[in-house]
Amino acid sequence: MSHLITLMYHSIYSNDDEWNQIKPEDQPYALHIDTFNLHMDYLKSNAFNIVDPNACHSLQNLPEDLPGKSVLITFDDGHIGFYKYAFPSLIQRHLSAIFFITSDLINQPKPTEYCSWSQLKEMADAGMSIQSHGKSHDFFADMNHQTSTLEFKTSLKEIEEKTGCKVSAISFPGGRYSQKNIQCGQLIGYSYFFTSDFGFNKTSDLINGGVFFRHAIRVNTDLPRFINLLNINGTEYYKSKTIFLVKKMLKLVIGNKNYHRLYKFIS
Repeated sequence: MSHLITLMYHSIYSNDDEWNQIKPEDQPYALHIDTFNLHMDYLKSNAFNIVDPNACHSLQNLPEDLPGKSVLITFDDGHIGFYKYAFPSLIQRHLSAIFFITSDLINQPKPTEYCSWSQLKEMADAGMSIQSHGKSHDFFADMNHQTSTLEFKTSLKEIEEKTGCKVSAISFPGGRYSQKNIQCGQLIGYSYFFTSDFGFNKTSDLINGGVFFRHAIRVNTDLPRFINLLNINGTEYYKSKTIFLVKKMLKLVIGNKNYHRLYKFIS
């Protein structure tokens, strides 16, 4: 059975001024554009099958017999680096990706931080898939049914109206979600749910919709670590898996909000 590796990027930056504009709690997941380009060049030159989310109709026709080295590229939040750096880098290499955006963050008064709707529309027109990362970036696992329904519906409606993309996928902010959130999203029209849970995906589990595990790319994911992370038997894979399990246990013990306060304090 083939597996799908789903990469999770966040902010992309190119200089110290841009680095300093990234929130401290987000900096652990920020990546320099030079390193990102090395990642993409490695995938291109080593026969990885880069899954095009548009070519397979929002992933609904994802074949069970995907090549063994298949990768789906995703981004979270809506940082301006999506448009300035990741987008042209992907276009140059004839690649595409899913960009999960938080709709309330778009067209903010400080355009140096987040994309605009016109930029996202340009990306969509060029073949990128713009999908939901919620409305407010609050954690779905902490919401009641009414609030989560509003988050699902509002972000879906705004993204479809502003970009022309059909929204069928969501990335849960902070990776916090529950089975009730998935059931709620399915009723509204979402088919694919992207988490921060670490691991590979069996393509047979994703054909008719599913929950995606992802490989988080961090500030220290240089090319050697990246190569190792792609290997299911690599040391970076096991290290990341262990860290994920420890964090998951900590969230269960102290709760999502307390964990996030602790994370912001130590980041």
